[in-house]
Amino acid sequence: MHLPHPVQTITFFGGEPLLAFKDIKEFIPKLNAAYKKIFDTVPKYAAITNGTLITDEMSDFFNRYFYALSISIDGPKQICDKTRIFLNPRQSVHDTIRRAMNILNKKKRNYFLAASATLSPDTMIQAQALGAAAYRRSFFGLGFDQVAIFEASGIPWPDESLQAAYRFYEGIIEETFGIITEKKSSKLPDNGIMALLVDILKQHYTGDCVAGKSYFYYTIADGIYPCQLYYNARKRERTALRRIAIKQCQSCPALNVCDSHCGSAALYENGDENIPVSFRCAMTLFKLDQVIKRLGYYAFYKETNEAYQNIINAVKTFAAQNAVSNIYTP
Repeated sequence: MHLPHPVQTITFFGGEPLLAFKDIKEFIPKLNAAYKKIFDTVPKYAAITNGTLITDEMSDFFNRYFYALSISIDGPKQICDKTRIFLNPRQSVHDTIRRAMNILNKKKRNYFLAASATLSPDTMIQAQALGAAAYRRSFFGLGFDQVAIFEASGIPWPDESLQAAYRFYEGIIEETFGIITEKKSSKLPDNGIMALLVDILKQHYTGDCVAGKSYFYYTIADGIYPCQLYYNARKRERTALRRIAIKQCQSCPALNVCDSHCGSAALYENGDENIPVSFRCAMTLFKLDQVIKRLGYYAFYKETNEAYQNIINAVKTFAAQNAVSNIYTP
């Protein structure tokens, strides 16, 4: 495969990529040498792993070559071990990941360490009962820098679980506003609510799905696909429209700030890249409603309350830290 310009980031995932750690360990130095010769630069490397195979050797390798590592873990022990199970049921995936975190945090890390949590309809009810703040603390207590929370795709979400998800995200939103309005922490929340606030206040159109454009999936067995979900469907061509061209999206209040419509997810769940997934739409509209209500409250009292200015300052900081462009226009 000939590339006219260098690939900027390579992420290893699977299956479980660390089953092939020996190959990864040999591949990266060779690729770096070739890249330096052709492009005078090297890619950034990351991996998404289940965290059960990590060793001291791997930890040293990550420190040398990686900029990010993500471990799939769905919550505290009672939630994680319900959805992620060893063949030997007496083994605990959560306990194994905890030991891996001790290895990774034994030395100063040169890479970002994130938790990737996927909540099913059943575990969403458990997470909501635990409370958003306690749920998120369970990851930080293990030594993660960030947690990204996703809802399981491709399965029905009954009303009980949907209502639990609303209450859970209401707690996430409440916690986020509490942190930024009262300056409870010098570290900004790392959830999607901050990104939503940035897009609202900057009047910024949230980008569309980048599968097959600035992102692609490669498998040795079968070549290149727009992303892993296109690979699951064995569809190489991406025909997804931008949201502004999808009839169902055009009348949606969240059109400009939606980050939930994904062509590949729609293909996976609905068999059509341009039919939004109703559950994802409902969650996005709920979050938007809750954020606007709180933002409106603080904006109404902004003349007598410094909390609104704290929101603006937090948004500026978050945008500067995360956006390609640091220009902020309120």
